[in-house]
Amino acid sequence: MLFKLFGVLLFLPFLGPYEQLVTVSSSDISRQLANAHTLFNLIMAVVFLPFTPLFAKLIVKMVPEKAEEKKFGPMYLDDHVLGTPALALGQATREVLRASDIVRSMFIDAIKVFESDDSSKINELKDRDNLIDLLDRHIRLYITRLSVAPLTESQTRRAMTVLEVSRDLESIGDIIDRNIMPLAFKRIKKGITFSPEGLVEIHAFHRKALENFDIAISAFTTNDRDLADRVLRNKEELSGLERELVQAHLDRLRRGFRESIETSHIHLDVIGNLARINSLVAHFIYPVAEEKRGRGREDVGIEA
Repeated sequence: MLFKLFGVLLFLPFLGPYEQLVTVSSSDISRQLANAHTLFNLIMAVVFLPFTPLFAKLIVKMVPEKAEEKKFGPMYLDDHVLGTPALALGQATREVLRASDIVRSMFIDAIKVFESDDSSKINELKDRDNLIDLLDRHIRLYITRLSVAPLTESQTRRAMTVLEVSRDLESIGDIIDRNIMPLAFKRIKKGITFSPEGLVEIHAFHRKALENFDIAISAFTTNDRDLADRVLRNKEELSGLERELVQAHLDRLRRGFRESIETSHIHLDVIGNLARINSLVAHFIYPVAEEKRGRGREDVGIEA
């Protein structure tokens, strides 16, 4: 609309010559009108194309983003589909996946803060945890309202799984915020660093836990029981790895490694909290794995 308005103003001084140009373009009146319209748009495109960025800025200033649009909140929890449980559960699942993306970014960055002395990254992670808390509250409220409607047995199970995943994602965010970040801040405050071996071990454990997180989210999204079983197997493997890493750290202490002595408490607590996160990952996938076992018992005529 703005382009056309400015175009009309621009054309006013040249209206006479423009009318003559259109007249000679064709002897048919209807064709003249079509040519006038096409020629006008063509000239406007050529004239205003270099000024498109300026017009974009002008439009943004004239129609600023509303305050409520800037405010973070749920994107997919649509009240209008609560009467259709299948759709509502799909929307709730999408919101949980959105929360999982934020938690995953926190999980990745939680280790990076141990390699930097920039404490602002710690505060930024805490801000992200607040977003997870908000989404979890909205998801739980949405599922509670959905439960008022008549649900099939499978829909009820799915609703409970959505609640479990949302709650456990919120708990993972809390572990990163309340447990791991204070350890990172303590390391920065004391000005100490992990031993090279210790840092490699933490990264290795973190990488495996993150991989298990990704598999669990995929299992939840697709309701894939085989992936869920894989998550549970990985949990046992990581429990064994945790014991190995603790033993390796104690061996370095006995050998008198200075970095290991200075960071012993932090090192062991980081490993322990990563293991807790992995346990929560396994916990929220149990309903998917249990559904597979339940169906297996039904198939052979055994009551679940």
